[in-house]
Amino acid sequence: MQPQHIVSLHAENVKRLKAVRITPSGDLVVIGGRNAQGKTSVLDAITYAFAGKSALPERPIRDGEASAQVVCETQDLIVTRTFTPAGSYLKVTGKDGEKIANPQGVLDQLAGSLTFDPLGFLRLKPRDQLDQLKGLVGLSFEREDAERERLYAQRTEVNRSIDAMEARMRALPHHPEAPEVEVSVSDLAKELSAAKDRQNARAQAATALSVARQEDEKIRQQIADAERMLEALRAKRGDQARKIEHLTKELAAAPTDDVAAIERHLEEAEGLNRQVRENATRTMVETELKKAVAEADGLTDRIRGLDAEKAKALAAAKFPVPGLSFDETGLLFNGKPFAQASGAEQLRVSVAMALALNPTLRVALIRDGSLLDADSLRLVAELAAEHGAQLWVERVGAGEEVSVVIEDGEVIADRASEPAPGSAPAGMTPDAAPAPGGEPKRGRGRPRKTPAVVQSTTGGALKVQPAKIAPEIAGAKVYTGTATCNGGVHDRGGACHILAQFGRCSYCQDADERTRIDAIQGRAPAVPAKPSAPAVDDDLPFKL
Repeated sequence: MQPQHIVSLHAENVKRLKAVRITPSGDLVVIGGRNAQGKTSVLDAITYAFAGKSALPERPIRDGEASAQVVCETQDLIVTRTFTPAGSYLKVTGKDGEKIANPQGVLDQLAGSLTFDPLGFLRLKPRDQLDQLKGLVGLSFEREDAERERLYAQRTEVNRSIDAMEARMRALPHHPEAPEVEVSVSDLAKELSAAKDRQNARAQAATALSVARQEDEKIRQQIADAERMLEALRAKRGDQARKIEHLTKELAAAPTDDVAAIERHLEEAEGLNRQVRENATRTMVETELKKAVAEADGLTDRIRGLDAEKAKALAAAKFPVPGLSFDETGLLFNGKPFAQASGAEQLRVSVAMALALNPTLRVALIRDGSLLDADSLRLVAELAAEHGAQLWVERVGAGEEVSVVIEDGEVIADRASEPAPGSAPAGMTPDAAPAPGGEPKRGRGRPRKTPAVVQSTTGGALKVQPAKIAPEIAGAKVYTGTATCNGGVHDRGGACHILAQFGRCSYCQDADERTRIDAIQGRAPAVPAKPSAPAVDDDLPFKL
């Protein structure tokens, strides 16, 4: 299907609207008027027509009405959505009247997403802008980002344990001269006890030997003193000699242990064993450190792999604007954060994204258009023409930039249509229009509430629907609306007062005409002061 624009919109009883019919003729359609008059409802009606049930509010029908309807016509289709308390009903036909099967499926392919607001996108937080862009280009890294976050947290914990183990190792002493295993203190104690026993036995043997020798000396003395007992004593001495010989051999066989050395070893064992234990702890920590470092390296490789997969997907993605991309920090434009782009660049990007979401229905809706200054609004118009699109902008006010003025749910000024041939001036019914070469007809009674078509300030046509009487000069049969009168072009913000008798507005009457009005009405009509231009909010999300 060829690219489509909205060529006609008719909405009745939708939200604040009573009955609105708009036939846009350009790339930019600015819906103006005061607050709470139905401007937003116009854009909502377009959304309801195409976006389907997912975009419908709970109560789309105007209060006090039984039903509502939106008829939206493009170059090839006529979309009709009807609302009742029981629900909504959709009908899509071709220009030949043939009914389209699966109408919502056709509209979904045609419209994409009319809920994307370029200005709303600029006011989003960077994270929300990133989520919308991911949805636009069809990329979702939720699984990869969750896994990356999990791995990153795991690696962080491992690195913390690495830091702790490295600090612990630096605090642990190292003893290269210590043995690999601890010395057995119990074995040394047993050895000491046995040595002491042997030492005691040796002392006892030495004592016994000393006694024997003393006894031998005594015997010798006894031999010297008493020869009579010599033989007996000799025999006794022989026994004693044998005993001495036995004890001498026993003494010679007894080991000579270094008890002091063993005691020194026992005293040194605890310090040596402490060194062994400290070396073992250091070896264990060093092993755990190597294992943790290897684990961290592995996690880093996996994170790099995930980042490479994301980079590959980003490189293959088709972004709606050259230079637009994103990373884990948010939206990027030409490699820099999107928030750092100029206001014009941000506006270009957001409008291009809105149109990319609607590749066939080349329509985008911009709410809060009052945030756009004159330069920004001109840029929006240029972007619409550049992309061959149609942008509908909601804006407070009724200045010359406004295409359609909404008041109390109705169109009171429509500059989008061409003027009808032979149309009457603004605020005049056809029977009150001046006859060729003569004065205008004098109306009788109250003026008829029929739409008057006049030449607009932009060269198009202005519709006053229906023509309304300005209360301050009702007797002069005046109408409200922005219009061209015989005296000049005046933008009165939807309240330019047209005098039917003279085809001139009260704003440009000269003194003679005022005198004539005074003669007719018996008084001079009240002339409202020309309203000043609406203030521009300086606190905008961007400047141009």
